[in-house]
Amino acid sequence: MQGGVIALVAEAAGAEALGAARGLDGNAFVVTDLQIAYLALGRIGPVVTSARVLGTGPDGRAGAVVELRDAGAGDRLMTVVNVSGVPAAVLAGSTR
Repeated sequence: MQGGVIALVAEAAGAEALGAARGLDGNAFVVTDLQIAYLALGRIGPVVTSARVLGTGPDGRAGAVVELRDAGAGDRLMTVVNVSGVPAAVLAGSTR
């Protein structure tokens, strides 16, 4: 699995998890930072993701850790991604 695709999948999983933690749809949450550690190739598949929200702040910012695993290779850990972001309304200046 190519690195850009891995980053995109991790960003989407992170946005969904962070949005859900704030009671928002994932599309309403903007990922601002990704820190990616590529650990192993995805060779067999399917690739599965899991996301754990680390915390949310009063200003709307939130952080999560996303893991991608190769389920066909004994759940081998492929990638760990730290995801940070804010609700889109915060970036737009809305107080809602």
